[in-house]
Amino acid sequence: MATEDVLDLSNTVLRYEPCKFYNLTQLQCLLNKISGLFLVHCNTRSLVKNLNKIMGWLNSSSILLDIIAISETKLFGDKHTVVNIKSYRFIHKNSLTEAGGAGLYIKSELLLRERPDLKLDDDDVEDLWVELFSPFKESIIVGTIYFHPNNSVNELSRNFENRLLS
Repeated sequence: MATEDVLDLSNTVLRYEPCKFYNLTQLQCLLNKISGLFLVHCNTRSLVKNLNKIMGWLNSSSILLDIIAISETKLFGDKHTVVNIKSYRFIHKNSLTEAGGAGLYIKSELLLRERPDLKLDDDDVEDLWVELFSPFKESIIVGTIYFHPNNSVNELSRNFENRLLS
C-alpha cells in the first residue's frame, strides 16, 4: 500500500466514548435518549444457555436493536438452529474448541452482504464481518470477534491492523 493511500485522520475530530458496562435497565434508558443505528455486544458464555435472557430483554424493550453482536456463543454442530430470534437473521462462526464462537443477529429488514474477505487470518479468533447498505448513506462495516484467552493480544492487533490496511 502506498503512503498516499493511508487514511489521514490527524485533522479529524473523533468522538471517543469509553467502553462501559450497562445492565438491561440502564441500557434501555440510554437507548430511549438517542437515535441512530442501535448495536449492542454481548459475551454470552453460551448462547443456548442465555438466549432466554436476550429474548426477555428484547420483548420488554420498546426499541428493536438493529444488531446484536455475540461473542463466546459456544455453538457446535447444528445448535445454531435453536437460537433464532424473530425479526432477526443470524450469522455465526462456530469455534473449533469448547469455548469461543461469534455471531451477529441483524434486523431482518437491513440490507447486507457478508464479508468473508475481511476475516482475520488468525486461528485464535472467530470473527464475522458484514457490510450494511442504506439507500441514503454510505455502507457500514460491522463485525464481531471472539479472541481466545491466553493468546497474544499484540499478534491479534497486528493481524487486525494488517487487515484494515489491506
